[in-house]
Amino acid sequence: MKPSFTFFCDANSSMGMGHYSRCKRVAKAISHHCKKLCNISFQGDLKPRLREEIVSLDWKYLNKNAAIDRMPNHIAIFDSYTITQSDLDYITSQHHAAVFIDDFNRHDFSNIDLVVNFRFGYNFDDYDVKRGCFGLEYFPADLDMVKVRKDELEKPAFIEKPIRSVLLYPGGLSNLSIQAIISAIDYHLSGTTILVLSGLSNQFRGLFSKFNLIQIINISDSINMVVNQADVVICSGGLIKYEAGFCLTPNACINQTIDQCDDTQILANANLTYNFGLEEELHKEPKNFITNMGEFFSIKTREEQKKSMKISYKTESINNITTAIIGLLA
Repeated sequence: MKPSFTFFCDANSSMGMGHYSRCKRVAKAISHHCKKLCNISFQGDLKPRLREEIVSLDWKYLNKNAAIDRMPNHIAIFDSYTITQSDLDYITSQHHAAVFIDDFNRHDFSNIDLVVNFRFGYNFDDYDVKRGCFGLEYFPADLDMVKVRKDELEKPAFIEKPIRSVLLYPGGLSNLSIQAIISAIDYHLSGTTILVLSGLSNQFRGLFSKFNLIQIINISDSINMVVNQADVVICSGGLIKYEAGFCLTPNACINQTIDQCDDTQILANANLTYNFGLEEELHKEPKNFITNMGEFFSIKTREEQKKSMKISYKTESINNITTAIIGLLA
């Protein structure tokens, strides 16, 4: 019987794309490892276009409330902040093994066979798990990102060219905050393209730049294609700061939550991102924000980030996750 892998995640207006993106990359890597001789399903509250994408990949989409039947060689893979402990325990009991892709250690994982948390510098000592795969050596990069990283590793760390493109991924930031970011970019740069990445529910209104060109583009799971177009990335503190770092693209974060801000600061201490703080600070201290934007754009900051990214991220990290998950079938 072919092994089966069901991913439990949501991607909607309130949740964003991050959980789905991580699961999709792991699913692709598993399929590649198994030479497509496996069954892959996704179950959760997903936007219609993502359900269509799943079907187009020859995978199966299951409604969030679909019944779960116990099967041999069937692994459940969770990536959710909102799943209840009772649902987690029940679904786990119906599968051969269970994996949780985690960030904050807020569930009881004692019955989970494998927990993956790729966060940098996180204190993993409090996890009660059978097995943990922790740190950047388990970052779920897609195969295109791996190619970009390999190409970037061949280049010198020093930076010669000026900034010609800025990728802005605002996530859930307000329109007012997005305009404040663009105005801060205008203060330091001119003749630059600002690529504004649209997510599942963004509706940008009235954005303008005095000195630069704004181009709005739709989000793609293969984020490397847009990251690779940019000299720097400015984001809202989520997954994309890791994606940019893996691809050796200097980045900075305006965080929406305290959890994100804490994670960003740990990365910033290691020169793996630049921390602008919480969104509200943009408006409380606008002059400081403009000054900090100039520091982020400096050659010194960007070179330091590139050097740290070369060392800290691991090119084979997605293979490390896949190997650990496939090993649970034994």
